Amino acid sequence: CDGLGLANRLARLQMPQAIIMKEPVPDEVAQTFLRFFLEEFSQGKSLQKAVKVARKRLHYLENRLDKKLPYATWLPVIYHHPKAKPWSWPVSESLEETAPPIEEAPSVNRWIKLALATVALLGIYGIYQLAIEPNKLGDKISSGEEILDTTSAPYSKQRGVKLLAECQEPFRNYLRIWRQETREKVRNCFWTKAHYKRAIELLKESWQEHGADPETLIYLNNALLEAEGKNYYTIAVTIPMIDTPNQSEKDANGAQEILRGIAQAQTEFNLGLFEVDNELIQDFPGKDFLIAKPGQRPYRKEINNRIGLRVVIADDAHSEEEAKARASLLVKQSSILGVIGHWTSETTLAAVDTYQNGKLVLISPYAMTTELTTNPRNFLFRTVPTTEDETDILVDHLLKIGKRQAAVFYTPQSPFSSYGLQKFKQKFKAKGGKIIKVQDYDLSKSKFNANKALEEVRKYGETPLVLFPDGNITDALKNSIELIKTNNSRNLIVGGWVLYSPQTLSIGDSKLLEKVVLFVPWHPRSSPNQKFTQDTMELWYGSVNPTTAMTYDATRTFIKALEMSKKPTRKGIHKTLASPDFSADGGATGTIEFTSNGHRKNPPGELVHIVPCPNDFFGLAFVPLKYSSCD
Repeated sequence: CDGLGLANRLARLQMPQAIIMKEPVPDEVAQTFLRFFLEEFSQGKSLQKAVKVARKRLHYLENRLDKKLPYATWLPVIYHHPKAKPWSWPVSESLEETAPPIEEAPSVNRWIKLALATVALLGIYGIYQLAIEPNKLGDKISSGEEILDTTSAPYSKQRGVKLLAECQEPFRNYLRIWRQETREKVRNCFWTKAHYKRAIELLKESWQEHGADPETLIYLNNALLEAEGKNYYTIAVTIPMIDTPNQSEKDANGAQEILRGIAQAQTEFNLGLFEVDNELIQDFPGKDFLIAKPGQRPYRKEINNRIGLRVVIADDAHSEEEAKARASLLVKQSSILGVIGHWTSETTLAAVDTYQNGKLVLISPYAMTTELTTNPRNFLFRTVPTTEDETDILVDHLLKIGKRQAAVFYTPQSPFSSYGLQKFKQKFKAKGGKIIKVQDYDLSKSKFNANKALEEVRKYGETPLVLFPDGNITDALKNSIELIKTNNSRNLIVGGWVLYSPQTLSIGDSKLLEKVVLFVPWHPRSSPNQKFTQDTMELWYGSVNPTTAMTYDATRTFIKALEMSKKPTRKGIHKTLASPDFSADGGATGTIEFTSNGHRKNPPGELVHIVPCPNDFFGLAFVPLKYSSCD
């Protein structure tokens, strides 16, 4: 877009002043300059003063961009007639007072002048760039403008989100500044921040009256940063809102487990931006215990004592195709410095190359498949153990209790499940074990016959069953649970993290579950960070599962990388994480460090079993193997 050429043409139409960009700039610079300019100009500052202040405020954004520019701050300039007087708010009054006569120019009526002035002020540098929508409603990506977890949408949350959506409309909606409703929107979103403040009240109300919803807490954090005009860095997290047989409902359990982890870490750090008597953080979730007290643990405030953390949520619907689509959109949003996701190995494998090609760091707290080890991507880091780590622990346990043969059930078409089988066989045989071949090994079959499978195994005596269901892509989890019930605690059953699920506990009869032993990367009872465990009990009114803990660790990892980066960019974050000296403490699983190929050093992991626990929802609970009760 030829900014100088556009300014010359506007001058010929008697436009006395215009803001232009001297050179092409990334969307992030153009959009952020417009936001800063509107905030200053709408408060009554002159055009020159508003531009000057907005340019200075671009210093913060200048260091965030991947595409290096000489200096973003000197790109916006005012192009004005020598006799033009300074414009001030409202534009309509100052326009008629200050427009200088220009000889031999065609006359233009007042409203055309006003329209052209608006265009000049808000869109000289490529109107289409400033009109880019930040997040379209319905694109399954939201920082507060849309409810993605439709299973938790009370009226107060809906009202709060509606206000946030009004402040995140496409920039072209602000061009009609001569309209009263547009000026009101500018005032409420950019000047008084009334929409953000009211949204905070409504979201707090939703939290207090309708339970601890993690999506609500993330939107609260984002609104708080905007309401107080705080600078922030942005990361994204992907969630799986899963279709159920009843298409009017969604399964949000996995999504909520993920969001609890990132919401807790985000809240810990953002609350450090504010004095304890700040009106907006009164009754804020976690205010009384998430901010560390002196002597309790190292006192941490926000990132580098000045920057907050904004979180964007993206729903991939637990679909490989949707995961690719969300990844493509996230890569295009230059403000996003990193992504946490995706929920399963299958969806992670589908999306990982999109992040790699876009040079956007992906931290995976859940994808354990060894396929990501054999074909590493340098922009992928994992806070979770790998399938190889899992099988090491399962093999050692079987051999320790004298079990030297086993029958393995898995999902052939799942990379995660297939690699689990492959690594288990390799390690078990190498240590003298024997794998029993069974015909009905495919857990994904729609007509899986648990009785037939068990009859085949029992020809070889009390042979342990090893279960590697896929990450909820097929019916494998359902068939695994049917196998556990039908087994009736005759054969020992060992399995992976996927079975650490409410669906397993829903069997409800402890006698059917006595011989089930599972690998998990974390358990609250043996957590090396008991402060995290205590905080989760207070914030979420109960204990959390490994998914929440691993997401918390991934978020802490990004926060530490941001703290260590003087000029955080996507490439800079990658460089920091890839450094052999990188270390993030305070995680739910302890200190987080990476190997040269992005995998977790000293990966966490332990075995759990199921015991009666009358006070829990199903009357049962997972506990570490070394404990015999839930007390």
